Amino acid sequence: MTTALTETAVSKLEPGKTICDHRFKGLMAIGRKSYTTYAYQTDLRRNGRFVRTVRVTLGRSTDMTIKEEKIRSGVDPNAEATSAKELLRSKNLIVRLLGEQLERVEEPTFQFSPTIDAFSDDDEMFVVNRSNFEHIFRYEALLRASANESIDAIHDTVPIANLNAFRATCHGHLLKLKKLRNISQKGYLGDLTLEILQATITRYELNIEINDQGELVFETADPWAILKLLDDSY
Repeated sequence: MTTALTETAVSKLEPGKTICDHRFKGLMAIGRKSYTTYAYQTDLRRNGRFVRTVRVTLGRSTDMTIKEEKIRSGVDPNAEATSAKELLRSKNLIVRLLGEQLERVEEPTFQFSPTIDAFSDDDEMFVVNRSNFEHIFRYEALLRASANESIDAIHDTVPIANLNAFRATCHGHLLKLKKLRNISQKGYLGDLTLEILQATITRYELNIEINDQGELVFETADPWAILKLLDDSY
């Protein structure tokens, strides 16, 4: 059953029955004989394909409240009534309750999104939203910072004609930056030769030219061609 996960709803939960919170996907309560189990469940996917369903137990009703369950699962229990932006930028008066007194919030304060991007279970990390998870840890910024180093490492091994155009194209696309980083860390990169690459180009009839100077010619009309070749996509 899908409904609001509240203390009242949990108190009425029969053994063997499950309540799924309608606001926070994956958050649930499972009725037992003498207590209720709180859990978070999600489907793990790899390259868009379903791998398996993972359910992580958060605790028991004898040990924690609904509010504590949401906090433990990474959900702000009050998030459905707030904004995901900096609160002081709101036109409304922002206050907080301290004891029995209301106090105006003066310092920068943030309210986080109710959605879950990742959660950990012992020594395993499960990423639910890969894009948001990468954004949290500024993965794109790290890729951009190391992009020129990766391109230079590749160019030192496999010279590329129209290098500046290749560099600009990679900088303008996150997926190309990821593939660029993968290529630069390949163990076989230092062993690549033009003869090996030419054999692959010929075998798979790839539209990639090697000029008289022994350089792979980058063409903006097919920006993925060299990246796929070097990433051993064939």
